[in-house]
Amino acid sequence: MASTGTSYLLFRAGSYDLAVPASKVRHLELRVTPCRLEGTPDWLAGMVEVAARGIPVVDVVRRMGMPPDSGAAGDGTVIILENPWTGGPFPEVGLLVKRIADTVRISVADARQLRRSSSLPIRDWVEGAYRGRSRATYLLDLEKLIPAEIGLLLDHKEWRDILDRA
Repeated sequence: MASTGTSYLLFRAGSYDLAVPASKVRHLELRVTPCRLEGTPDWLAGMVEVAARGIPVVDVVRRMGMPPDSGAAGDGTVIILENPWTGGPFPEVGLLVKRIADTVRISVADARQLRRSSSLPIRDWVEGAYRGRSRATYLLDLEKLIPAEIGLLLDHKEWRDILDRA
């Protein structure tokens, strides 16, 4: 019998287990350090180059306002995703995370909405929760996590010069 539901990539950022739809994942980069760009928000970790393409990287811990986590800074794992905002200069965007955990198929019945009264600190960034083996996994809302104007935050000449020197 075929299983129903959506496949998700599970990962850790800060003290939370998070997930993104596996269909949006394009590539995983292990142990990379994004090239930081001057004048960008602190949650924009910088750029990485994959297959001669510059990809902006969002530091998930900083973007979601979590306490700094030494495991996600510097050399971390970058999940390269399809940019939820089409038509911009970057068809792909990276998420800097602490580690990749697993993949899981989650049915609609297994995912639950968060209550409006939820005091979860990362509530604004998630669209639901899934109770896995032992603890909750939060399903990220990529359109909230990755701002539509991410391409406007970057000076394309500056990041190209930095990547060329790296």
